[in-house]
Amino acid sequence: MQVAGRKDAVLLRERLTKAKNASGAVVCDGCSGVFSGKYFNSHRKHCAREQCIEPRPVATSLFYGSFQVSDEFKEDVLSRFADDEVGRLCREDKTLVMIGSKLYQKMRNKKGKKRAVMLDMRRLGHIFLRFRDIVLQQSSHESTDDDSVLVLDMVRRQNFGILEQACSDYTSSTVDDAVKEKPALAQAVYYLLAKAARVVKVYHCLNEDDVRATEVTEFLDVLNFSRNNKIGGAVCEVSKNGRRKKLRRTDNFPQLADVERLRSYMQIKMGKLLGDESVRWTTARFVELRDLACGRVTLFNTRRGCEPARLHISDWTDACNEMPPDRERAPSVTEEEWELVGKSFVMHQTGCGVNHSVPVLVPKDTVPALKKLADADARRACGVVSNNSYLFPSADASESHVGGWNALNRICFKAGVESSKITATEVRHLASTMYTSLELPESKRSAFCSHMGHSKAVCKNLNRAPLSDREELQAQQPRKCLF
Repeated sequence: MQVAGRKDAVLLRERLTKAKNASGAVVCDGCSGVFSGKYFNSHRKHCAREQCIEPRPVATSLFYGSFQVSDEFKEDVLSRFADDEVGRLCREDKTLVMIGSKLYQKMRNKKGKKRAVMLDMRRLGHIFLRFRDIVLQQSSHESTDDDSVLVLDMVRRQNFGILEQACSDYTSSTVDDAVKEKPALAQAVYYLLAKAARVVKVYHCLNEDDVRATEVTEFLDVLNFSRNNKIGGAVCEVSKNGRRKKLRRTDNFPQLADVERLRSYMQIKMGKLLGDESVRWTTARFVELRDLACGRVTLFNTRRGCEPARLHISDWTDACNEMPPDRERAPSVTEEEWELVGKSFVMHQTGCGVNHSVPVLVPKDTVPALKKLADADARRACGVVSNNSYLFPSADASESHVGGWNALNRICFKAGVESSKITATEVRHLASTMYTSLELPESKRSAFCSHMGHSKAVCKNLNRAPLSDREELQAQQPRKCLF
C-alpha cells in the first residue's frame, strides 16, 4: 500500500505465470481487493459488496495515491483514462489532476458532461507532450530531462512562443504533404488554455504564492492580447466552412426515400422485439431495442443526437403521469392537431444550454419500447446497473447513457441506409428547410422555432438551406418590372 501510489512502483501479484502475464492491477471499490485488470470482470460477479452498489475498477496508483481529490473524481474520471502515454500523464501529473478536479467540481451535477472533463484533460496532455518535446529539443545541449519540464511551465509568459508552436502542431494535420489546420480544434484549445490558466492562478492564490500567481496573470494578458491572431481566423473559418457552407448544402440532405425506409425499419423491428413475450430478454436484445427507440425519438423530434440520449427515467415517468391538456385552453387548435396531442407523451429536457427546456414528443409506436426500457425487472435482467437513471442506458455495468450518434449509426447500418447521410444534424436542417418553405402564419413559425430550441434568426439563416425555389421566383418578379 505504501509503494502503490508512487510513480515508478512495480506491483506483483500471486500466481504470476507465463500463461497469465500481469496486466494493470486495479482495486475494487466495492471490497477493496486488488486484482488483475483482465480478471476484474470475473470478480465483479462474485464480489462481496453491498446490495445496489456496482463494483468498479480503480487503478492502484489512484486508490492508494496521495492526490487530494474526491473519490468520486477518481472513479468517474481518473480511472477511465486509457493506458497510453497521455492517459498515464493525466492520471499521474499533479497539475493536470488538480485542473481536472476543479473542472469536475464545476460539472459534477451534469452527468452527461463528465466526459468533457476527460476530453479537456487529454487535450492538455497532448499539448504538454508536444511542449515538452520542443523544450527538450531546444535545450538538447544542456542536461535537461523529462521530469524537469512541468505542466506549470506552459502558463508562464516566457514560454508563450513554445506553447504557440505546440498548439499549432496539435491543431494541424498533414494531408498530401500539405499542412492543414483544424479551426474548430484551435478555437477549443484557446478557451481551454484560458480556463486552465485561471484555475492555476486561483490555486497559487490559495497557496499564498503571489509570485507565481502574478506570472499566470501576465500569461493571461499575453494570451488575451493574441486572441485575434490565434482564433480570429479559426472563428471565421468555422463559420464559413461549417454553418455557411457545408451544413447548408442541399446535396448533404438525406433523401426522403432513405428516411422513410429507416422509419419503417425502426417501427417493424421494435414491433418484432416486443411482439414475442415468450422470448427471454438478453442484453443484446435490450441494447437493440434501446438503439431503435433512441433513434426513433431523436429523428421524430429533429433533436440533436446527444439530447434525447440524456433523458432520464424520471422524465418518462413524469410524461406518463402528466394530466392531459385542457381542450378549452386551446380553442384555436384543430381537431386533427388535438387528436395528435392527445395520443402523444411529451417529455421535457434542457436544450442547447440550461436556460430553456424543449419538448420531446414520443410517437405512439415507440411508447411500448420506452415502457420496456424503463421497466426495472427488464433492466436488471439485461445487466443495467440499478443506479443508472438514464432512459437509454449503457449496458455492461455503466452508469452513463448511450451515445445518440452511435445508436443511430448502428440502426442505419442494419437497415442498409448510408449512415453518413442520415444524421441527427442533417435531418434537423432538412426539417428547417422544408418548414421554412411552407406558407404558414407567423404563430406556427414561432411554435416551430420554439420546438427546435433556437431563435427565428438561427432557423432562417443557419439551420436551413439557401433560398428555396419559391423564394428565388419571388425575388425575380421585381427584376422583370424594373429591367
